[in-house]
Parts: sequence; C-alpha cells; structure tokens
Amino acid sequence: MIEYAYILIMVALTVTAQLLIKKGAGLIPDDKKVSLVIKGMLNKYIIMGAFVILIAPIFYLLALSRMELGVAFSFTGLNYVFVVMGAYIFYKENLTKYRLVGLMAIFLGIVIYNL
Repeated sequence: MIEYAYILIMVALTVTAQLLIKKGAGLIPDDKKVSLVIKGMLNKYIIMGAFVILIAPIFYLLALSRMELGVAFSFTGLNYVFVVMGAYIFYKENLTKYRLVGLMAIFLGIVIYNL
C-alpha cells in the first residue's frame, strides 16, 4: 500500500510545482529586454516550483519499484485533474462544463483501469 502513497505524493508535488510555476510566470515582465525577462524568470515561485518538480520523480521511482508500470503511470492522469482544479481555485481559470466532463472522464478512466 505504500506504493500508492508514493504515487499520491508524486502527484501532489507535481501539481504544486505547476501551480507555483504558473504564479511565477505571471510575474515575468512583458518587456522586450531579454535581461529583464530572464531576471523575472528567476523569481521565488519559479525557483520553488522547479525545486519541487525535481523531487517528484523520486517518489515515482519508489512507486515503480513496487508496482506495475501500467498501474503507476495511470495515476499520473490525476495530474491533469488536480492542476485544472487548482488553476480554477487559485487563478480563477475558466472551468467549462465540457472541461469538467473531461476531468470526470479522466478520473473515471483511472478508477476503471485500476479495478
């Protein structure tokens, strides 16, 4: 059962990293000077997101060492679900009924695959 905890930690880290990087990307100046854009890309949110995204594969490898690849990989679909939900909650991004149905289909697919 620990392998499922590893997968969920990997998903949580990946989603967190994506949300941090999005926040940091919003702070990059819309400027034609490359030096300002590069400086803007080195803000704390992008750096934290990059750090977190580097930790996530450690937990994926731990899970892979204990479960089938197909099962482990199917759970990476949760990244789509939680990134979209996080973007809706934290960044007020649009979540149409079609996107919601798509997210439910992904989630249902993961559940059915793993029965």
